[in-house]
Amino acid sequence: MRIFTFSGINGGFVGQNDGVELKYLARDFTTALSNLPLTYKGKDNEDHFRSSINWTTLLSQVGLATVLDGSPVLNEEADRLSQVIGPKLVSKQPTDPVEPILILAHSQGTNVATFTLLWLLNNNPEFFKKRSVRCLFLDPKVGPNNVEEVFNRTGDLDLPFLFLQSEKDLLSRQGVLGTRFISQFHLGNHLFVSGLGHSDIVHWELLKDPKLRWLTRDGYHNKYLRDVQKERVRISKERSRPGWTTSDSLRLERYMKKYPMNQESLIPGLLSFAKGSLLKRFSS
Repeated sequence: MRIFTFSGINGGFVGQNDGVELKYLARDFTTALSNLPLTYKGKDNEDHFRSSINWTTLLSQVGLATVLDGSPVLNEEADRLSQVIGPKLVSKQPTDPVEPILILAHSQGTNVATFTLLWLLNNNPEFFKKRSVRCLFLDPKVGPNNVEEVFNRTGDLDLPFLFLQSEKDLLSRQGVLGTRFISQFHLGNHLFVSGLGHSDIVHWELLKDPKLRWLTRDGYHNKYLRDVQKERVRISKERSRPGWTTSDSLRLERYMKKYPMNQESLIPGLLSFAKGSLLKRFSS
C-alpha cells in the first residue's frame, strides 16, 4: 500500500502549514500496519502535498462558507494544485496495478485531494482501474458538490471514503462558523467526534483514546441533532423573556457533553478502513 498525504490550513495569519502532524499520523498508520507492505516517505511534493491557505485567506471567505460548490479562492488553489499533483501521483503510483493507495487529507487538503481525484478521473482513469484508492478525509473543507461529482464519476471503481468531523471545528466546511460538511453531504461513511477540534483530529493518541465519544452519520443526523434542538427549545421555554444568554449556552453545552454516544477508540475503525473493510460499527 502507498500512502499520500494532503495537509491543510495554517492556523496562523501568515505562511503555510508544513503538515508535520499529518505526516506523523501517516507514520502511525505505517507502524500500526507493520505487517503490511507500506510505502510513505513524507517528502514534500512527492507523497506529501501542502496548501498555502492561512487564516488571512480564510477570513476573507467567511460569507461564502455555505456555498455548496465551495469557496472560489479555496477552489482556485485546489484546481491549480491538482494539475501539478495529478501527474505526480501518476508518476509515483505503485508499479503493481492492484496495489492499493491510502489518501490521508486534512482541512483544505481534502479540497486539494478532491480536485486531484477529479483530475485523475478526467486525465488518467487507468489510475483507478484495478486498485482500491481509499480516502480518509479529516475535517473536510470541500464543497459537497465537488465530492458528489467524484462519487457520481467513480461508478464501480473501488474508491471508498471515510469522513471524520470534529465537534470543535470552528472552521466548519470552508469558512469560519459555517455549516459542517457532515451536515451537507450524506454519502460515504462519516464519524462525528465529540470533544476534539480542528488541530486535534490528526493526532493518533487522541483518536486512540478508549473514552473518545463519537457517532456515525446516522446517529448524528437522526438523533443527536434532533435531541439537541429539542433541548434548546426546552431551555428557551423556561425563560420568562425572549433571548438566549450565556447561561443558556452553558446549560446546552452540559447537555451535549453528557449526551450518550459510542465510547471507544477510533483506531480499529481507521485501520480497518485502511485495510479495505471498514468495521460495521463504524459504518454509516
